[in-house]
Amino acid sequence: MKKTQPAKMDITCTASEGEKVIQVTRVQWRMDMTNDRLETGQPIQILTLIDMVTKQSPAVEIQKTFTRQDVVSLLDRLAPREKLTLCHDNGLHFLSKDLKYWAQHNNVKLVQPPVGELNQQRTIDVFIRKLKVECLDDLNSTSIEEAQQSVDQWRTRYNAIRSDGGSQK
Repeated sequence: MKKTQPAKMDITCTASEGEKVIQVTRVQWRMDMTNDRLETGQPIQILTLIDMVTKQSPAVEIQKTFTRQDVVSLLDRLAPREKLTLCHDNGLHFLSKDLKYWAQHNNVKLVQPPVGELNQQRTIDVFIRKLKVECLDDLNSTSIEEAQQSVDQWRTRYNAIRSDGGSQK
């Protein structure tokens, strides 16, 4: 899978004395897990990542099941190594010592959206709903490999629509 260039969120602050400008650039991703089934009835898990600035998806991965180490391995392959904020819910796959260790050693900030912060959850929920309606519901795949190929093609089209910096919804 190709590594996509993450968007950067620029925050500029001006101090009152000396007019110093501090620019902090951070990438913010949101990850979530959903479930579905292949045409054969085999259950699958789908790990989704979305860039909160561009609304593009760096990855959608399908496996029979994800271990906590599988989540870390995927992030290790794809995530930028500096100034990444990775938002997640409190799913068991995301609350592991392995993930915390990886984040610590890669300058990644792990955060859980505060209770009542609906914007981030809504963004990933909309993405997952589009994935299901536009791709998974019509999926006639009998293997994980076929399903992954279909999802990759869908994700490429999805990202192309949002390549203007996320202004389309």
